[in-house]
Amino acid sequence: MIFSKPPRTPEYLAHKLISNGLQEISEKELTEIFQSINYYKLRGYTYPYQDNTVPNSPFLPNVKWSYIWNDYNFDLKLRALLFSSVSFIETALKTRMTLVSLTLGATWFQVINIVRNICAHHGRLYSRQLITTPLFVVPQKGCWVRAWPNPNRVYAAICIIKNFLDICNPNNAFSGELKELMKMARTEQLPSMGFPADWETEPLFE
Repeated sequence: MIFSKPPRTPEYLAHKLISNGLQEISEKELTEIFQSINYYKLRGYTYPYQDNTVPNSPFLPNVKWSYIWNDYNFDLKLRALLFSSVSFIETALKTRMTLVSLTLGATWFQVINIVRNICAHHGRLYSRQLITTPLFVVPQKGCWVRAWPNPNRVYAAICIIKNFLDICNPNNAFSGELKELMKMARTEQLPSMGFPADWETEPLFE
């Protein structure tokens, strides 16, 4: 005999999250959200706010739905910005690929490829640990950063993408768009993305 769990309805999932301590949203409102957005897609955004070491993964104290919803929408916009940038880079560098590859090394292209694939498949990006560790290489052209605190976080990928954009299109508006987007992130979230506190003062983003 095959036993299977009944499907978890949006109502059930909404009740579960609120019972586990999620604040400032009603079961009705959350149910309506789960009717249009898959719960398991949002699970990656609830995870940092839950105690996942105990059964039922209760929320940490004072966790508001607005935190999760903001992170979800921030990541959505970050993926859109990086995907459009990577698409432009891939097209522009086709004729220069050998030169750039010899100058910067293969790991930079691996990171760009990973970011493109995450964006294309609508995966969570902003706090993800990337599997490739890019070499910290000072480019021969353009401005650069003093360091990146964690090479496996999205900030390192953003630095790489920005450098390539500066090569392909020196008048790009990437820095302004990124700074505007980063207003959605809370200061305490910067380390999980690999951003230094003073990233806006780096020559690459001025």
